[in-house]
Amino acid sequence: MREMKAKLLVILCVMIFVGAIMVGPVAAATDTGQTIITGNPEADIQVTANITATEIALVQGSENYNATLIVNVKANPFSWTLAVEDDMTGPKDVAAAGYMTNWTGIAWAVPTTKLLNPMKIQGSAETGATQESEKTVTNAPLTLETGYQATLTGGTNFVMTTHQKVEYGDQNLNTPNVYRLVFLFTGTTL
Repeated sequence: MREMKAKLLVILCVMIFVGAIMVGPVAAATDTGQTIITGNPEADIQVTANITATEIALVQGSENYNATLIVNVKANPFSWTLAVEDDMTGPKDVAAAGYMTNWTGIAWAVPTTKLLNPMKIQGSAETGATQESEKTVTNAPLTLETGYQATLTGGTNFVMTTHQKVEYGDQNLNTPNVYRLVFLFTGTTL
């Protein structure tokens, strides 16, 4: 019986030793996980135009081309438009939409006096946009530029050329009145 106990004890020790060799050292447990972050900036467009009044020479009997308006467009989508219209604030007589009209310095003169010909405007050919042909200004948006790529960080400057034909039949105004037209530029993402 003692022999049996000794044999069992030896077998037990051998089993413990073999079990320890098979298990080996205990390693620290590890696990991994992922977090995915996605985003997409909203389509945006910013339009900045000259904010001060620009006086142009109106010479009778002349076409009067004046490249004086700079409009900066910042856009991040690949498709956008830049449109122009007569702002019509004041309120301005609808019959004078698109025309340089008598301005007293604080309001539109009554009765309405306007130049005989409406104002025309054209954008400029710049990288990333298609220039439209010259447009006659109205009180509805008219597309001047169609963008087909996002602009650079600082935007793209477009030089707007105005075209105002002046006739000898256009009335000379008493000082301080002037002929005035307020352009409203609107950028739209497509």
